[in-house]
Amino acid sequence: MVNLSLEHGNSEASCYALRPQALEEVNFWQALKGMVKSTTVGTLLQTRCEAKGKVPILPPAWQENLLRIGQEALSNTLKYAHARQFRTRLTSSAKELRLDLCDDGDEFRVRERHDGVGLTGMRERVQEMGGELKIVSSRGKGTKIAVILPKDAVRQPAVQAKIPRTNTSLVKNPAL
Repeated sequence: MVNLSLEHGNSEASCYALRPQALEEVNFWQALKGMVKSTTVGTLLQTRCEAKGKVPILPPAWQENLLRIGQEALSNTLKYAHARQFRTRLTSSAKELRLDLCDDGDEFRVRERHDGVGLTGMRERVQEMGGELKIVSSRGKGTKIAVILPKDAVRQPAVQAKIPRTNTSLVKNPAL
């Protein structure tokens, strides 16, 4: 059982306990790709993960936020979209870090109220990071979610992780 007490001195340990275990072993991009692959095994959903550019080492809270946003987008795709494909793209440029999550499923009305806290949670996480969340959903084109984070909001350490340009994969579920 995890003690979630936020008494002085215990808050750091409590926050650590809430951090996804996958992020203890790898960065959020590796964790996100692994989560997409493991979550879609046995489904008809085909997934594709692409990355381009140098990505700064992100603060732990940002890594967790990005992983949780990816989890929510995939969950919504599997539950509601009736999609055939789900694409995850991470792009890093001189000005911004961008995470795109797209499906080819059914549209939903972005401006209408939706039950649950998924989209609200995404907005709050992006706002916490000082970024922008764009959601577009249209008939015949599916849903596109973009998380755009300005690079100047990231504390730039001297060491940077490079994501290879060839890091593109199309995963077809072997269970079919």
